[in-house]
Amino acid sequence: MLVHANKSLDELIEQEGLMICELVRLFKNKTPFSEWPDFLYSVFWYAIQPSENQIETQKANNLRKLSGVDITQMPKPVIFEQDIVFLRSVDRVRADLARLIGFKAGAGL
Repeated sequence: MLVHANKSLDELIEQEGLMICELVRLFKNKTPFSEWPDFLYSVFWYAIQPSENQIETQKANNLRKLSGVDITQMPKPVIFEQDIVFLRSVDRVRADLARLIGFKAGAGL
C-alpha cells in the first residue's frame, strides 16, 4: 500500500514538472492564450487570481506582474473540477513559474 501511495505521489510530482515545462514552452514561444490547452490555461488563470490566503495572493500578484499578463484581457477559462490535482497545479504554478519565464514573457498573449 505504501509503495502504491509513493508511486502515485511520484507520478503526480512528475506530471507537475511536465506541466511547468509546457507552460514555460508556451510563454517562450509566445503562444496566444487561445491556443493553450484548456487545462493549462485554467491553471494559469487561477494561479494569477487573488486568493483568500494573503501569501498565495502575493504569489499570484508576483506571477501576474512578472509575466506581464493583462488579466483584464484574459477570458474566464473552462471550469475544471477543483480537485486536489487542479489545486496542487495552481499552487505549483504560483510557486515556480515566475522564476522560469522571462520578465514580461506573457505581454501581448
